[in-house]
Amino acid sequence: LGIPVELLGPMALVELPALPMLQATQGFSYEHAEAVQNALFRRKIEVPVKALSGRLYVRISAHIYNHIEEYEVLRDAVLELAGGADA
Repeated sequence: LGIPVELLGPMALVELPALPMLQATQGFSYEHAEAVQNALFRRKIEVPVKALSGRLYVRISAHIYNHIEEYEVLRDAVLELAGGADA
């Protein structure tokens, strides 16, 4: 995102890889972000998905009540979607 790492707090945006479930010729929009967020929610993952400058990001939050296993579940779900699994 073009900012120094030392300015990041407990929340960060992580760019999503290409997702075959989405069709976009001019970048991604709110509707694309909503589709991905809903696909993750159906997998029992609640995470905001944002479209910024035509790219998609998940916003993760690293707090004391979060566990590494939760981030691993998110990673696996995103990789599943990136591998072509439909929403």
